[in-house]
Amino acid sequence: MSQVTATRFVMPENKSMKILVVDDSQLVLQFTRDALQAKGHEVHTSADIFIASAVNRIQPDLILMDVTVSTQSGPVAVETLKKRGFVKNCVVLLYSGMPEKQLAELALSCGADGFVVKSKDPEELYTRVLKALEKVAQPA
Repeated sequence: MSQVTATRFVMPENKSMKILVVDDSQLVLQFTRDALQAKGHEVHTSADIFIASAVNRIQPDLILMDVTVSTQSGPVAVETLKKRGFVKNCVVLLYSGMPEKQLAELALSCGADGFVVKSKDPEELYTRVLKALEKVAQPA
């Protein structure tokens, strides 16, 4: 396992976050965008795993990265983004429907800051994102 520095995140109080969602399913991208925009966040989506230029352009506060995007590995992409310093000021969470324990282990092994298990309910999804962010938040 490579050594990757974890990102520390300070939870914004009533502040809109810039969020980048990476998934190869247009349905998941649309659902996630709608769920998070409904809570006042600026949401960008990508069906392409090669997001370094998008990260530089958007400068997101949070990236939700699917475990498999087309035939590419989300965890490998996370590890690469972290090693190359593209996400220094950004929380990167793996985002998948796989079992929580397996997803947690995968997130730890690739250097992601945490994980979110996908939900079909917009409120539940938002709650899961907030809980994941709270786990990586440090006191202000």
